[in-house]
Amino acid sequence: MASGKPIPRWKRILGYILLSFGILSVIDFFSPIPIPTTFLGAFFTGGIAIAAGAWLLTGGEWLPYLKRWAATRNVGSPRQPDRVRFDPLLPVEILRLAREHEGILTVSNVAIGLNVPLDQAAAALEECVRLGNAFPDYDIDRQHAIYRFPEFMPRRDRLTGNDATH
Repeated sequence: MASGKPIPRWKRILGYILLSFGILSVIDFFSPIPIPTTFLGAFFTGGIAIAAGAWLLTGGEWLPYLKRWAATRNVGSPRQPDRVRFDPLLPVEILRLAREHEGILTVSNVAIGLNVPLDQAAAALEECVRLGNAFPDYDIDRQHAIYRFPEFMPRRDRLTGNDATH
């Protein structure tokens, strides 16, 4: 109990009675001849009695706790991170940079090349992925994430010198 005041005797007695009735009601659900409650009503009645008994035994301090919990919990989806705001033209600048780097960029390449913070560079690269301009990949040798821009990657026929394929 948060307030430090002792719980009155009548609350303790009533709390124990309700708690006992709730536990017996749930246990009695499994007996062939149940006492006052039957079927799923045993669980419902038992749950309410257990909650009321526990509330009385704790001094009724649950409401402030629940209000604090409701005020501090995250209302957004846990899978949606906070969106980082960036210049709307940053993806266009990233496309220019991808052309210069033959279609392969990292977050640090973008941050250094365009002089932007790392979080904005990462958010803008993810925007390029969302729009379908880039594909996320992982460089195993260097152990970091890369972004591939297929539009700016060298074509295979240019690498081999065979122009008869198109």
